Amino acid sequence: MMHPSARELQFRPHPKPMVPLAVSVRSVGHYRLRSGEELRNEPRSFVQLFWGVAGEGVFHLRRRRFPFGPGVVFLYGRQEPHFLLPTSPVLEYRWLTLDGRRTASLLAAIGLERRHEAGPCPAAQFDAIARHIGNPTAEGERAASIEAYALLVAAARPGRLILGPREGVVRRAQEALDAGFTDPAFNINRLCDQLRVHRSTLFRLFRQHHGVAPIQYLSRLRLREALRLLRETSLPVAEIAGRSGVGDSAYLSRLVRRATGQSPRAFRSGG
Repeated sequence: MMHPSARELQFRPHPKPMVPLAVSVRSVGHYRLRSGEELRNEPRSFVQLFWGVAGEGVFHLRRRRFPFGPGVVFLYGRQEPHFLLPTSPVLEYRWLTLDGRRTASLLAAIGLERRHEAGPCPAAQFDAIARHIGNPTAEGERAASIEAYALLVAAARPGRLILGPREGVVRRAQEALDAGFTDPAFNINRLCDQLRVHRSTLFRLFRQHHGVAPIQYLSRLRLREALRLLRETSLPVAEIAGRSGVGDSAYLSRLVRRATGQSPRAFRSGG
């Protein structure tokens, strides 16, 4: 049993992510603060999510106060000072920090607000994230990223965690694909291993729910990101291939030509 005033935390073994993921977990923790204690931190270069378990507290930011308690999710963005003050004898909560390249845009896309009524804290998912980031390998980082993405979606859309077995497999697969597609080493075989599901079973269920096979969904995510980078950046095609998860610049050129009828250079110039 956790002590009434305790702080448990797990850090990623490496200061920077080993693989280029959309969401990278930097650290995760489980805190209990007594009345009179407080949490204060200077602005940091990461996003931090807090999920209330028990007790009450108040977050402070720019002269505003945000009530915090069981089932409430609160976010501090990059470069924001942290200040949390318990208002009950004991305040218990879980938290995680994220420093992936697209964390902010992902949070905006899924609709996760500054303060959100998200429902009971998914302790098992936080525990799984802690186990994964304790694994000092790229595979550990990928697994932590997938769990974190699922947790973020669940926070933004209460009830997503309560699904039947088939829907749960499809949901977890889609979230894993959304979180891991920018990693060139991520593929459907690895996805099946992570989900512990046979490839043919995943193919059938995913196609029933979404109308496309998992490999097609993965390819479309990568192509969409590559086209975005071609239009919005001046990065070399080889670097875009890596950042979008395609991996090979020649293959990326074929994908772009097949989708647009143009070479990457022509597409970039708007011709």
